[in-house]
Amino acid sequence: MKSLIFTSALLFCSSAFAANDIYVGLDYAYNDFEIADETVNPNAVNLKAGYEFFDGIFLEGQVAVSSTDDDLYRMNFELDKSYSLFGRFESPASYGFSADILLGWSWNDIAVTGPEETYNNIDSYNGFAWGIGLNQEIPSFEEIKVRLGYQVLHSDSDLKLANYTLGVSYTF
Repeated sequence: MKSLIFTSALLFCSSAFAANDIYVGLDYAYNDFEIADETVNPNAVNLKAGYEFFDGIFLEGQVAVSSTDDDLYRMNFELDKSYSLFGRFESPASYGFSADILLGWSWNDIAVTGPEETYNNIDSYNGFAWGIGLNQEIPSFEEIKVRLGYQVLHSDSDLKLANYTLGVSYTF
């Protein structure tokens, strides 16, 4: 009986560690920053990398690089820095489609500049972050996936930092 339990545990552990994929990706992020019932939309490019620990369970890191800024009331808003670390949970693929959930932490700096008499500063927003996404494998290129997603990088009573992403990833 002990050998049966040991063999079962060994097979379970070896199958759980069988995947161990590493991936890199690039997403275009349309940011949606809601500030006191107003919205600004500075855009960014997300660079991401991840490692699969168990089948469908990943650790993913993201770095966002600002690509455009946006103006509101003579003030300019730009994503100065954005780093995120997520646990990513992906469903099994069906006909090349899969869904995922991101849960983690995000560190964000928003640069606000304007005329001398207005607010000029870099504000930091750190905290819990989450997201959802849909993935599609490219036929004949199983290593490449297209991803459409939504992420909330920070949310409180005064400010919500969210983005819509569209990108590709390559699995090694």
